Amino acid sequence: QRGHDCVLLSYSDDYQSYMLRKGLETGTDPVQLARSNTDRIEASLAAINIRPDNWMRPYRNPYFADAVREVFEKAHKAGFIEFRESMEPYCPDCDRWGYEAFARGLCNYCGAESDASQCENCAQAPDAELMGDLRCKLCHQPSQWRSTNRAFLKLELFKPHLRDTLLNRK
Repeated sequence: QRGHDCVLLSYSDDYQSYMLRKGLETGTDPVQLARSNTDRIEASLAAINIRPDNWMRPYRNPYFADAVREVFEKAHKAGFIEFRESMEPYCPDCDRWGYEAFARGLCNYCGAESDASQCENCAQAPDAELMGDLRCKLCHQPSQWRSTNRAFLKLELFKPHLRDTLLNRK
């Protein structure tokens, strides 16, 4: 609006679990749903004269897959990722783990209805084990708890660097 040239890079989140859930709920292929949503987002931006310089579509993009693999492997080798057993919500009726889009309950921080990944009310990441009335988003049955081996990013290792970086910004 002020005549400045700006570089805008963006991407569609083709692998997001919400695409899979919505596809299952509507009987739509989740890949086609992601493509359609991305097309609509790009058209909306173009309608107000916003044209990203680059819009990445990660689905079946070998560069994206290679980059994710490289970052994961480097983080693992550096000791930033821990593999361990964890109790996680699971729906035996739907054969789905209750990650992100597939479980909903009451946020253990603010009490608002929330997905298991991030509360849209308080912006915290709920602890699924502490959430109230956690249920499968597809069939609405109460979540059961099962043990599984998962990878966890050790966020606490980044705290000093993030604190220094964010507090010393000029």
